[in-house]
Amino acid sequence: MKWALSSLLILVLSCSAAPERQYFGIAYTLVDIEANATPRYKATLRIVEPEIRLAYDRPQIVYRYDPYRFKYYNYKFWVAKPQQMVAEVIHRHLQKANLFLETALVYQRAVPDYELVGEIEAIEEYDSGDKWYAHLAMTMRLVRFTDRTVVWSYQFDRKQEVFNKEPVYVVRGMSDLMEEEMHQILAGIQEVMDKETAAGAGQDGTP
Repeated sequence: MKWALSSLLILVLSCSAAPERQYFGIAYTLVDIEANATPRYKATLRIVEPEIRLAYDRPQIVYRYDPYRFKYYNYKFWVAKPQQMVAEVIHRHLQKANLFLETALVYQRAVPDYELVGEIEAIEEYDSGDKWYAHLAMTMRLVRFTDRTVVWSYQFDRKQEVFNKEPVYVVRGMSDLMEEEMHQILAGIQEVMDKETAAGAGQDGTP
């Protein structure tokens, strides 16, 4: 009888044990980035942690079935705050490209020449009927620090269908979207910085 009660107790405890937490992060390899041998611009850049909509400012991964109701996985978390994670991805990409004399992620005592700021509008799993999507939406701005002029801005709102209905594949889809958009961001920054450099050279009277 005691053996039966002990077995029943073990069974109840094992069934009631909480699932193990899982942690996910946006990541991709940097092998496709064409890096400059020396910094392309004689300027420094500070990457500011992007603002984020309140609904996404939490450790749990967000999922939705419609535009009005937000839900959160109980045991599936981001490895860091989404805004910190995205800032680190942007920093790694730009640092690898070697555009600036210095590309800083955290606030330092030195005043930068430019700041890259932005907002995360959506970072989520979007479930529509029998289809799942990775959804990522952001706004980015390059700001000249001295006069706070926005010299470049870019916005995207992307969804990518996920054919394996597991959160890990949603995060992989977000990573693919982030990589694609970072190539666009890199090209946009280079285009405007070429103009900024040319304008600065003209003002200095140098060729």
